[in-house]
Amino acid sequence: MPDRFFPHIRRIFLFLFLLPGVRFFPEDAARPFLRGHSASGIYTRTDGRCLVLADGDRLLVEECDGSFRPLVRTEWLAREQVSRMEWIYPGEGLYPCTCISVSEHGSERVRFDHRGRETEVLCMDGDGVLRSRTRTEYREGGTADGKTAAVVRETFSPQGETESETETVFHYHAGGDLESEDFFSDGVLQKRIRYLGENRRIETVFDGGRELFSQEYADGVPVQNAPDGQRGG
Repeated sequence: MPDRFFPHIRRIFLFLFLLPGVRFFPEDAARPFLRGHSASGIYTRTDGRCLVLADGDRLLVEECDGSFRPLVRTEWLAREQVSRMEWIYPGEGLYPCTCISVSEHGSERVRFDHRGRETEVLCMDGDGVLRSRTRTEYREGGTADGKTAAVVRETFSPQGETESETETVFHYHAGGDLESEDFFSDGVLQKRIRYLGENRRIETVFDGGRELFSQEYADGVPVQNAPDGQRGG
């Protein structure tokens, strides 16, 4: 972007920020397909289809369509373009099917399912050579006692060989509350989190499938474990 445009964009940003009743862009967390772009600045609309973030030397412009779906996001730092991200949608759907991002370090192509969940990531270097491929699969099941959901993520080398596989299994009570999470690496249980309610949980760490130790937390703070037989329920 030519330098002469930067003062105008910043003036637009400041003008709209001071307007009463200006509507702010929703947090990225409300859109699961947006990845890794948290910032301390504030989004504001310059019109119905353009969003601007001014934060020191950082300037980010995001163009949207008539449904406020992001189409292109371009980022400058000290007036130099450092990244560009583009979303591709299947028809009128809320979530994109593909996201392509390019920076000085290389490029990344991310594919999503119909719920906006990441299913595949292709990472290329600056010359367009494939560095890695990650595939994510989502599984669901259940019984009368509750249900389970799993997220399986495999990372492959450029030659197609499996480099690592992780799996997170979520267990739910029949009423829908999360009961526990199990974390596996290459098929071996590494960690388990059991939720006790009232912001309490027990984390257990494993080594080679064998339990090493457990720690209870309350409101995120470690709890001093009482001797066996003296702990409350």
